[in-house]
Formats: sequence, structure tokens, C-alpha cells
Amino acid sequence: FLEISPEGKVPVVKFDDKWVADSDVIVGIIEDKFPEPSLKTLPEFAHVGSKIFGTFITFLKSKDANNGSEQDLVNELKALDEHLKG
Repeated sequence: FLEISPEGKVPVVKFDDKWVADSDVIVGIIEDKFPEPSLKTLPEFAHVGSKIFGTFITFLKSKDANNGSEQDLVNELKALDEHLKG
């Protein structure tokens, strides 16, 4: 594995006899070879889901059931769910 990815990076994909170990480059190559459906996130959707982890941690650490952290988490999950349904 370290022969094809000396830094031990994953993911690693072989394209045309060349190993690529950079996810951004991999996505670019896949986009070029298979443009539909696009794998790129549109700028207006880049934020969707980005707050879930932090909101979840806040909820887990919360000692006050009425501080709104549960509702914040539910709102973030609903927003992601709506995005995925779309």
C-alpha cells in the first residue's frame, strides 16, 4: 500500500495506470469521465449538514433539557433530510 500511497493516504484509486491518493483530484477525474450526475456540491448547498456534528455534541453535553439544544439538533437534521429528499 505504501508503494502506491507513500503518505498512507486514503482513498486511493487507479486511473489509467496511475494511482491517485487525493480525494479532490479523484472527484475531478470522475467528474471528467462521468459528468452526469455531478458529484460536485453546488455553492448554495455547501453549508447543508455542516452544523450537525457541533449541534450533536452540544446536545450530548447539555445538562439542561430546556436549553434548546435538542430542538437545534432536530432543526439541523430536518434541514439535511429536506435537502436529501430534494
